[in-house]
Amino acid sequence: NSMFYSCIGLSIFAFLAPVFGMMTDRYGAIRIMKGACLFSFFMSFPLFYPLYENTATSFSFAILLAALMMASFNAPTNYLLNTLFPVQARYSGIALGYAIGAAIFGGTAPLIYTFLLEITKNVYSPSLYLSLASVIGMSSLLFVEKIRIKDDL
Repeated sequence: NSMFYSCIGLSIFAFLAPVFGMMTDRYGAIRIMKGACLFSFFMSFPLFYPLYENTATSFSFAILLAALMMASFNAPTNYLLNTLFPVQARYSGIALGYAIGAAIFGGTAPLIYTFLLEITKNVYSPSLYLSLASVIGMSSLLFVEKIRIKDDL
C-alpha cells in the first residue's frame, strides 16, 4: 500500500513541478517559494491529520497536499540556486549547499518525527517540525531578497 501511495504522490509531483516552474518564470522564484512556505506552514497540521484516519481517501488527500507542498517549493529552488552563485562556483556551491541541507533536514526528519512523537505523545507533533522548516525557509528567502536588493543598489 505505501508503495502505491508513494507512486501516486511522485506522479502528482512530476505533474505539478513543471507547472510551478512555469509560474516561477512568470512571477519569480522568491515569490513562488514564499507562497510555498506560507502554504506549508498553514497546511502542516492538515497534512498530518488525514494520515491518522487510515482510509484510502485520507491518504490520497495527504499525498496530494504533500506533493503540492513539495512541488511548489522544489521547482523554483533549482532556478533560485542557479542565480545565487557565479558561473565559476555554481556547481560546487549548489551541490554542497543542497547536499548539506538535504542531509540535515531531510535525512533526519524521520528521527525527529519519531522523537517528537515520543516526547509529546501527540500524533500531530510532527507538524511542528514542518512548520519550523517553513519558518526557516521563509527567513532564508527574506535574507536572499535583502542581499539581492543590496546588490542592486
